Amino acid sequence: VRLKLQSGDEVVVDDPGQIAAAQQYSVSGHPRLRAWCREWSAKTYAPPMADQDWDVTLTTGNTDSIDKLGSLLLDEGDVLLVEEYTYSTTLDGLAPYKPKMVPVEVDRDGLVPEALERACAGLALYIVPVGSNPLGTVLAPGRYAAIYAIAQRYDFIVWEDDPYIFLSYDSETGDHPLPATTFASLDTDGPTHFWLSGVSHASTLLPNFLDQNGSTFVHVTLHHLLTQWGDAGL
Repeated sequence: VRLKLQSGDEVVVDDPGQIAAAQQYSVSGHPRLRAWCREWSAKTYAPPMADQDWDVTLTTGNTDSIDKLGSLLLDEGDVLLVEEYTYSTTLDGLAPYKPKMVPVEVDRDGLVPEALERACAGLALYIVPVGSNPLGTVLAPGRYAAIYAIAQRYDFIVWEDDPYIFLSYDSETGDHPLPATTFASLDTDGPTHFWLSGVSHASTLLPNFLDQNGSTFVHVTLHHLLTQWGDAGL
């Protein structure tokens, strides 16, 4: 299998074992791609619970991740805390599960911890900390720890949706470093944190469970592309 990219680069899958794997259906996704995503997540976000029982699942994108986590987490009537202005597709995607959405105040620095403290009575907090849609706010660095401490105190899940985290560029170098803090980097409680990455095939950080997650051929090809690029090409 040979694919040519717009850049002119080629992705070649010529390992007979991988070609055979690409023609088979895998409930939990292509093992090599899942292993790559898990290693990348541990290295990039350095979650404190990296040695605990956690894994990634592959999905067909961010919205698919939202639906799958909705089916995993929510029962009718469960309270879901959300930013008072939040991603409309998330609201639409979760509507079939009939949660009770409770809006939490935001300002120019993102979700307000004091407002979250007043609202706390939920199963989970859904938050887009970087480039929040539709406001475009970025959560102030000092608020991550404050919000996570509230989640620990009231025992609710932080559902961190970060599709835009890699879109912050340094005006001098063009680099796109991660913010100094993410909820994943603070997470000492392991599987009480769910994280959605911002790639076209989303990897979701969560406790182990099986999933149906799209084309194995695409998984095999994507793994070859990521391996070919290496860290420097991301």
